[in-house]
Amino acid sequence: MSLLPSLDACKGKSGFDAAREVLGLLKRVERLRFRDAQEAIQLHETVLFLRAYPQSAQVLRLADRILSSFAERVRGLPREDFEYAEVSGIAGTSLATNFSYPFAKSLADRHGGRVRIDWEQYQHADRLGPILARLIPESFEDWAVAPHPDWRRWYEGAKGSLPWLMRGMAPEVYDLLELPLRWQLDDSAASRSRARIPRKHIFYHDGPFLGRKDVSMESEFATPKEELAKRVGYQTDQTAAIEEAKALMTAAGYPNGIKGLDYMVREIASFKLWSQAIQAMLMETLNIETKLRTVVDSVWFDDAKNGNFDLCIGAIVSALLDPSDYFNAWYGKDGPQNYSFWDNKDFQELVPQIDREVEAAKRLALIRKAEAIMEQDPPLLPVSWEKINDIWFSFMKGHNPYEYFGLYDVGRFDTVWLDKT
Repeated sequence: MSLLPSLDACKGKSGFDAAREVLGLLKRVERLRFRDAQEAIQLHETVLFLRAYPQSAQVLRLADRILSSFAERVRGLPREDFEYAEVSGIAGTSLATNFSYPFAKSLADRHGGRVRIDWEQYQHADRLGPILARLIPESFEDWAVAPHPDWRRWYEGAKGSLPWLMRGMAPEVYDLLELPLRWQLDDSAASRSRARIPRKHIFYHDGPFLGRKDVSMESEFATPKEELAKRVGYQTDQTAAIEEAKALMTAAGYPNGIKGLDYMVREIASFKLWSQAIQAMLMETLNIETKLRTVVDSVWFDDAKNGNFDLCIGAIVSALLDPSDYFNAWYGKDGPQNYSFWDNKDFQELVPQIDREVEAAKRLALIRKAEAIMEQDPPLLPVSWEKINDIWFSFMKGHNPYEYFGLYDVGRFDTVWLDKT
């Protein structure tokens, strides 16, 4: 792995060994001068992260030193590469746009000497005529006679500046000018490279930001057990649930049960064992006859994808412990793990709202609505949240199997690294 990707990979690492590794990489990049703008940007963003979440005091000081050198590092590199919104603000670069009046007024008051009109991008310079004719009396005659006076020449000849131009200018007049401004950051503390907020305590990344034990879907999203116990199907006494199931089968035209269903089982010991129990329960309780068909993984996924089954048992997994991940993957229309091809219009309309909502209480209410829809129109029948004990080699860092629920808990390992030579 090359130097910059290796440094970027360290953002998720923590502890003493990680601090030593990061320090060594930072010492190497400090001596380098990148002649490619994209590499310089990648270095800046990575070091900025390490400056905010340093593994040690030494990492903090060295990251600070590298960031303080960026005005010199970007000298001679293409200006336009640094002006995209997502990477702008690096020391030694500039930022050009049509700032709003409040922001432009603040810039004029605080950084007036570093802000100028971006004449190359100004398509409405004639609109400056009435303003400059008032500020520069000599230009009035030019404005009154010439069809298109050279306002840039008049402005620069009068040694114009943004504070001078905006002094006494009403917001509505400024908005009409559509004035493109270029803010030259230089090596100022206003840049993202040099900006610092005074703080009493420094955070050091000496452990994972969030451990598995700190996340609980049950406490965050699950309906309380006492409320679930009021619903048919969740009660210890299954009499009401069985009666409702029989009534639903009668309404569907199967009052005497169903014969010969194809029950596809994935070739996994636990699934085969559970399926024998489920087969017996369906037969004894609802007179539903199933024929178990155990298949290897490749056949199971092909048949599941093509709908070649009546019932099937398998596993669904998530990358994140959040409904925005598994609601889309498991139950979304054409979702990658929607093996029942379930498509509920009301549910599909709710999911994007859940994805966008940032207020916890409102989001939970939307999740409850989605859950209520699935109770009335089940996409699948959950068997269990399977607990699998993981065992890892000691050279696998950033991962504690003790705190991990198992393979189906989460499939994300971007905070894990191998410490092996």
